[in-house]
Amino acid sequence: MASREKKRILYGELLRAVALPLVEELGSSDRKRAEQILELSFGEKIRLSDCFPTLFPDLQDAPALKALTNFRSRFNQLAEELHLDLRLVVDSRKRDTPAQRFCWFEGADPVMAQVANLSEELTADIEGDHLVPPRGVVTTTSAMKANKRLVASLSPTPMPTRCWPRNW
Repeated sequence: MASREKKRILYGELLRAVALPLVEELGSSDRKRAEQILELSFGEKIRLSDCFPTLFPDLQDAPALKALTNFRSRFNQLAEELHLDLRLVVDSRKRDTPAQRFCWFEGADPVMAQVANLSEELTADIEGDHLVPPRGVVTTTSAMKANKRLVASLSPTPMPTRCWPRNW
């Protein structure tokens, strides 16, 4: 899936949260392998020499690499089908030993998507509520020259209102 967003390496709890919908859709053997490799991803990159004994304990390095390539292909294909911006990537240093090679997960920064969703939820029209047009008048010339805007976040349920001035 081509995306213009900058990709970042995902790992740890953030990766597990992003990968959850994909893991639930995998077949049983691939689901088990996905859960195992997600557990190994406590840092940015995972050594292939750590992956092979965990994911493919009965295979030597060359067959384990082939099996990882097949697993990675199925994982990435399902992610694309689910429109999930997550990829399992392996480095391209094919002549190096598994102890010198790495794999990792990358995708778009989910924080930006969460911010966009929150913004849309906060500003969405609530069905049945009438839109109240904004009323305001600039009272002085100096107020019109000020280069500040006020951003306010209001909730339809009673809760403290947060406002902060921003320089734009």
